[in-house]
Amino acid sequence: MKDLHELYARNGLVVIGLHTPEFPFERDPNRVANAVEKTGLRYPIALDSDNTTWKLYGNQYWPRQTLIDGKGIIRFEHIGESDYEVIGSKAKELLRE
Repeated sequence: MKDLHELYARNGLVVIGLHTPEFPFERDPNRVANAVEKTGLRYPIALDSDNTTWKLYGNQYWPRQTLIDGKGIIRFEHIGESDYEVIGSKAKELLRE
């Protein structure tokens, strides 16, 4: 996601990370901010300590990538790691639209 942000942010792609803590120590906003800085992420990361967004999207998997178009419609979902080329390809398709 970091690479996609760096490649396509100037073309209109907006990447928003959502951190849903698995363990109590992961709920600490300072720890999350330090991890974001350490990894060099330059897009916003929301902290979902109560799993509110996780539940609203009916999520059961980690990690999960969701591409949402400018109208708020979910256009693509990917569960798990890898397949970043597929995610990138789908993101490019949406940007072309």
